[in-house]
Amino acid sequence: MMAQLWRPSVGFFLGQNTYAAMYDLNWDTVAAHRMAVAIPDTEKAELLNFLPGFTAVPATPYQRPDGGAYIRDCTTILYGSEDRAIEAYRASGVSYFLFDVSDSAVAVGGFAPLFSPGSIRSRMRLVKHDASERRDLYLLTWKSGQEPAQDEQFEVFLQKWGNKLAVEKERGTYHLAYAEGARLMALGR
Repeated sequence: MMAQLWRPSVGFFLGQNTYAAMYDLNWDTVAAHRMAVAIPDTEKAELLNFLPGFTAVPATPYQRPDGGAYIRDCTTILYGSEDRAIEAYRASGVSYFLFDVSDSAVAVGGFAPLFSPGSIRSRMRLVKHDASERRDLYLLTWKSGQEPAQDEQFEVFLQKWGNKLAVEKERGTYHLAYAEGARLMALGR
């Protein structure tokens, strides 16, 4: 037992593995690192799924899925119009969005209108896809001007994301919190 706990740390101190690899079996930090290399240093990325290991590596660009790290106007993003959500993200410097269509739960922010498959199709483009036996990750960013139509891989992502949202709305952990927030917002108007 002790060898399992210390082996990754010793390897790190000896320069045999990266910080990201130290606890990869539990946290998927290597996958986080592989995706982070596609994000410019000055940019931030929103996690649309519950992926705690992605924020565990120091100096990664990932926004916590509760919206607390970078964005002050979570209500606009979650329940406002798509255009207002985009304005809030841009004002906060968040230009990239990481989606996991494998087994991680969709975070509250993933249910926002901006992240419906139709909205994604019209406003975003695929930057990188990373699939392993544990994760099926897609990194997207805003479309810029007139870009060519997305490829088949983008359409596969949209289908998988739509299916994941449908399942999560039916029996997911975080959809209940999103729906309750929407109900409270309607009562307050």
